Amino acid sequence: MADYRGMGENPPLTKRSLDDATNAEWEALARARRDALQAHAERVNAAEWPTDPAVVKAQTDKVWAEGIAAAEPPLNVLAEAARITSGDRQQAYGHPLDNHSATAEFWTTWLRRRYGADMPALDYRDVCQMMIHQKSSRHANNPKRDNLVDQAGYAHNEDQADIEKAAREANG
Repeated sequence: MADYRGMGENPPLTKRSLDDATNAEWEALARARRDALQAHAERVNAAEWPTDPAVVKAQTDKVWAEGIAAAEPPLNVLAEAARITSGDRQQAYGHPLDNHSATAEFWTTWLRRRYGADMPALDYRDVCQMMIHQKSSRHANNPKRDNLVDQAGYAHNEDQADIEKAAREANG
């Protein structure tokens, strides 16, 4: 059994590999799970998580036996979209008003060059709505939860951009 730290939420474990694991492998797995649980606890200011390897192993057995990849319940689609669009992505790409407005300028330039200048300029709302349509198209072909999260994220971005635009206009 390999060390699964750093391999994401879905380590490639099977019932057979769990049954064949040695004590040392279980201890390493329990330490990795405990570290992940403690990191999650720190992120949400939760109470302390168990540190006893036997307790962590028992919790890990229960979680994997039920087919759940993580110890905490998944966020609903809207909460996950809000977390994603308000956190790291906003820091990485800037405010949705600025990011989607820049994309709108690129798309407008492309469309005018490709099809002629006789079209109105796109704005951030057009970008958000077209991205929602793209995710709808993907979802129609291959339904996945991620598509729903992304659709909600683009709707959230449009709302954030509307609020920011109003605030900027009010402040001159």
